[in-house]
Amino acid sequence: MKKQDKVILSEIRINPIPISKKGIVAFVSFVLNDNYHVNEVMIATSPKRQDFRVVYPLKTGQTGATIQIFYPINKTIGQQIEQQVLDYYKDFLSKINKDDYHGQR
Repeated sequence: MKKQDKVILSEIRINPIPISKKGIVAFVSFVLNDNYHVNEVMIATSPKRQDFRVVYPLKTGQTGATIQIFYPINKTIGQQIEQQVLDYYKDFLSKINKDDYHGQR
């Protein structure tokens, strides 16, 4: 792996929300390689994998078209970001009672 392909996430913040109709369970922010602060990344349920997935920030324009604001164009980088975010989220869940955070009391 080349040095520029190494992903280091820091200052990861999890903001859990009640599960939405689209399966969103949390918003995440993080610092990427000490250079970029990334906000509004979503963690959603993944019906295909019976797990979670990372959804990058989206914006709906005036015409109704949806565009991605930020996303990795390199598959290796994307996989590393997803792995680190989901590992952090799963660790977060293991430390709390997840029912308190996802509106399933």
